[in-house]
Amino acid sequence: MEIIRINSSSPYLKSVIDLGDKNSDTLGFLPKVAFQNAAIENKILVAIDEKKNFVGYLLFNHNLKLRLTSITHLCIKEEYRGKNYAKELVKHLKVISKQNSYAIRVHCRRDWKAHSFWPKMGFIAKGEKKGRSKSGSTLTIFLYDHGYSDLFSADFFSSIDDKIHVVIDANIFYDLIYKDSRNKEDSNALLSEWLSSEIELCVTEEIFNEIARSDNPITRERTRASVNLFTIIPFREDISDENQSAIDKVFGDILTEQDHSDKRQIERTVASNVKYFITHDQNLINKSSPLESNVGLFVWTPAELIIHIDRIRRSKEYHPTRLAGLNILINKVGPHEIDLLANTFLWTNEETKSHFLKSLRKYSSNPVKFETLVVKAKEKYLSVIVLNKEDKYILEVPIFRIKKCELINPLSEYLILYIIQKAIEEEISLIKLNEKYLLENIKQILRSYGFVPNGNSYWRLSMYGQYSSDELIQKIEVLKHVDLPDITYLNQLIDSINQVAQINDDYFDIELEKTIWPIKFSNIRFNNFLVPIQPSFALNLFDSNLGNQELFGGKPTQVLITENVYFRSSKPNVLKSPGRILWYISNSKSPYTDIQSIRACSYLNEVIIDKPKTLYQEFKKTGTYSWKQVYDTAKNDINKDIMAFKFSHTELFTFPINLNKIRKIWEETENKNFHPQGPMKISNELFHLIYSIGMKGE
Repeated sequence: MEIIRINSSSPYLKSVIDLGDKNSDTLGFLPKVAFQNAAIENKILVAIDEKKNFVGYLLFNHNLKLRLTSITHLCIKEEYRGKNYAKELVKHLKVISKQNSYAIRVHCRRDWKAHSFWPKMGFIAKGEKKGRSKSGSTLTIFLYDHGYSDLFSADFFSSIDDKIHVVIDANIFYDLIYKDSRNKEDSNALLSEWLSSEIELCVTEEIFNEIARSDNPITRERTRASVNLFTIIPFREDISDENQSAIDKVFGDILTEQDHSDKRQIERTVASNVKYFITHDQNLINKSSPLESNVGLFVWTPAELIIHIDRIRRSKEYHPTRLAGLNILINKVGPHEIDLLANTFLWTNEETKSHFLKSLRKYSSNPVKFETLVVKAKEKYLSVIVLNKEDKYILEVPIFRIKKCELINPLSEYLILYIIQKAIEEEISLIKLNEKYLLENIKQILRSYGFVPNGNSYWRLSMYGQYSSDELIQKIEVLKHVDLPDITYLNQLIDSINQVAQINDDYFDIELEKTIWPIKFSNIRFNNFLVPIQPSFALNLFDSNLGNQELFGGKPTQVLITENVYFRSSKPNVLKSPGRILWYISNSKSPYTDIQSIRACSYLNEVIIDKPKTLYQEFKKTGTYSWKQVYDTAKNDINKDIMAFKFSHTELFTFPINLNKIRKIWEETENKNFHPQGPMKISNELFHLIYSIGMKGE
């Protein structure tokens, strides 16, 4: 018996596809191209016997942001079942996924024989949800935990509901509810259990008009009942004039009754802000390009949706609205504002307005102990936060409320980083956020910035500097012995530092450093790079919103934006994630100050090389680049590979390091001249030297 990881040229790939197709009723149908893409990405494990005969396969996926591996298919040929091949495939996945995953997840129907297999493999039934089959099956959500510290563990179940909403047309709908439909197999791929955690199948209310066209009353009644198997997008008339005009132009003037129905479905999908419309209708597929270009709607077949699922998931990580240009103001609350704040930020029915008002008045009436801050933009209230700085060692945040609007996620990140910066500036070592009514999405953001739940509070370290692992543990041990109400988080943090030192893995080293950012580990070796960037791009990417003429500026821990993307030539291809970046601002002909200097540092999260149109579609939500800029990066060649890399946790240097100083550093440490023609790898020692000079000066 042997387990191998195949690629797209493997002779076993055809056997994988054939076995998957043969068992699609239980596995869920996957189009051939989806298998091929998985093989290209080395996401298929194959079991072979002593004679090199194909036995079975395991197809998996990996969510880089969650550090979660998911099993899509596990299938063994019938004559080999019961001979431990499935166990060996799962064991192999455990080994290869441990280096970049916190856990492995799989969904399995309770009524399947395989349901009893997963506990035997060490998987824990962490939850369940209703399946998509008409029989009303229940899916168990199994997790295998790789055993890393709770400091790293993502809340996988809070993200289960963060699905990709897709609208299906009437033909797909009929395929899914009737056995003898023409495209049954292709459409049934949408019902695959592995896909159930990724997408939410929706229909518009136009489906009821489609059903009404049937002459058979029994068919109409039965079909209407089946609509409830899907999420119904409610009717909205508030489609923008611009989008309505674009849709009118795409469909033209001469329309059949079916065209009118299709058009209404498209209008309702666009009005509901769903970005994906799934169909087999060739007339609609022919309109996919203008609909994508003009209203941002992707019209795909089921197979195309499955092929693009990874890229859709990645693009969802970006917020459509940036904070640039909002002129956000953070001021102390005035007494006349209290009632207005209570009306705006009462989050839940569990809390009465009178109770919230009482809390706000208590905090605002004692400015010595509490700092009550209101966040506004364009005279509109966006947030209210309260900081309790009475304790020398803990900055407590009893109120953290943000207006429920499209800005809630980016604004949450902005304010979380503001609080971290505030604690560091005032040399307060710990943050305790104990807002009682936190929204689930804000809990996720807190976790992503290193806050660890403990009871009803979220804790985080708020120190600054460069330390070895042992030095940092010593500082935390000292902190444990002051009069703190709870040291659970500090013990977890020490365990995590010790654990990472033993693992010696790039991903987990970087993840730990992010949880205590802006601290930098001096003894853990990372991939470190210097990346040249033109001032005009730097201004957009870093989005400093500082309101002065300097390109950059601010305090040692000033963060610019949480995560963004930079496009550049794919050559030289020296960048490797995860890692750290030092940003060198090039171009001496710029009107900005602080050019030809190393001015900031970031974490390098992911490097992607692909065609310009593919990368632009994936990352256009960032709002940083126009298509023309991406096209220019590719030298006006749509078939030319370019690079996009994701970066985050950007810090602005207090002391920009000018070109003369950089040249001197390079001569003294590297014994060579400084010529930054493109990204270059630098040593750990050089990174820390430059970082120290940039933050502390000489």
